[in-house]
Amino acid sequence: MIHVYFGDIIIESAPRQYIRDIDGYFDGYFDDNWMQNDIAKEAIKEIDKSTLIAPKVIESPVFNTISHEWLSGGTKQIIMTYSIQDIIYDGDNFGDNCWPLLLKVGFSKTVALSMSYFPIFNWVDGARVHILNNNKIVSSFKEFNRAHLDIGNKDFKFTDVPWPIQINPDRFKFEGIDF
Repeated sequence: MIHVYFGDIIIESAPRQYIRDIDGYFDGYFDDNWMQNDIAKEAIKEIDKSTLIAPKVIESPVFNTISHEWLSGGTKQIIMTYSIQDIIYDGDNFGDNCWPLLLKVGFSKTVALSMSYFPIFNWVDGARVHILNNNKIVSSFKEFNRAHLDIGNKDFKFTDVPWPIQINPDRFKFEGIDF
């Protein structure tokens, strides 16, 4: 399931396991295994209109052969949400075109994120999103949008949110960065 907290995190209150800079985390901690599933292939195809050739090689209709580091931030974050669920994501890294695939991820994975922008997207049938601010489950774009409008965007401390996942404090240690 996808768990969303509407508002802006006061960044000084967030741990390293809050993914605000998707490019830095994806590029720095990349694991070939992240690309070994259908969601990664679908994200690259649907969001970036490209094709996965090998874990670090993408065929782009615009740029020809590119590195995985050239993928869009939304594609990178979809790939990470499918592969890593013991961290919190900044949902503002998702473009509107990422949300249908994110909802698909939520059918089999547990993903927690904050977000402040209003995405416009087509809801996926059967998808459900847990709104952490009011502890309600929504199952349509209209309900999702209404919840966001009702709650608004307030600044909040990371530690004030009842995140429904256990955050891995060992995830993304500096010594794990791949330069």
